[in-house]
Amino acid sequence: SVHWKVYGNFKYTFYYVLEMKQYMSKDYLTRELKNKNYLDIAKENHVSKKTIHRWMRNFHLTKGREKWAKKEIEILKREYDIGQNVYKLFPDRSISSVNHKAHRLKIGRTKRICKYKVNSRFFDKWTSEMAYVLGWFSSDGNVSSNSNCCSIHINAKDKEILYKIRKVLNSTHQVELTGDYAYFRINDKILCSDLIKRGCTPRKSLNLKFPIIPKIYANHFIRGYFDGDGRIGINNPNTIKISFLGTRSFILSLQGLIFRNFKIRPHAIYKIHKNCLIYKCGYYGNDARKLLKWMYTDSGNLFLKRKKIIYDRHIRNWSKTYGL
Repeated sequence: SVHWKVYGNFKYTFYYVLEMKQYMSKDYLTRELKNKNYLDIAKENHVSKKTIHRWMRNFHLTKGREKWAKKEIEILKREYDIGQNVYKLFPDRSISSVNHKAHRLKIGRTKRICKYKVNSRFFDKWTSEMAYVLGWFSSDGNVSSNSNCCSIHINAKDKEILYKIRKVLNSTHQVELTGDYAYFRINDKILCSDLIKRGCTPRKSLNLKFPIIPKIYANHFIRGYFDGDGRIGINNPNTIKISFLGTRSFILSLQGLIFRNFKIRPHAIYKIHKNCLIYKCGYYGNDARKLLKWMYTDSGNLFLKRKKIIYDRHIRNWSKTYGL
């Protein structure tokens, strides 16, 4: 078959006879569009998508824009921001259609597809694991000034705890070792945003405040904070002592929580250095044992091994001494 095109002007008329291509057939396009989209048809015929779409319009085979249902819009608003596979939620819509609708609704994307994965909503809801990790970020953690990256930086001898934290975060980010130090960095805006909401702001060492914690998770948060910014030691013969470091506001709130739960009267707090804004509070003997027993309750394996070993050894020696 042939396809005729006529070109001419007032004086001359030219006739060109062109070979009829299969995509120029309404029957062919109607049949193919039942199982394929026009992009696939264009690829199979080695022509541009505009060419196929033009012939579809000629034969009135294009579909009008299908109105978005209210439920679809709700899903788009909820998932577009963070969903790595959001397009799979709309199997009857093209990627460009989903992106165009999101743009019209002014929905941005803070989470991009990246090399590493992490549970971006880890700090969204309270759990014992979340409370413990939040304690770590509140002590030895850091959120960058642009709120894109969060990290924990500790001595390499304690690197095992970073692998535990990485595991509960469902993260594939690497634990980096540099000389005597270990680093764990996560580039994730949503995770950083939730950390900031929980009080872990950039430059938190100057303004960290004690977060509002459900009572059942308080021991896990304080254990995490203690593992990061706490100290434990044994005086001769076997007197245990622990201490916490932090901003004045944080330390006072911590002492208040401990007093409400255990009626342990707070000791005076003091600056660790004259020209420093970091304060210290301490607990000794029975008070320290009560706190540590509470902190390690239902801890699973989420604790800093080095400090737990000191506590366990003290309890064994103390029990032998008093025949317990």
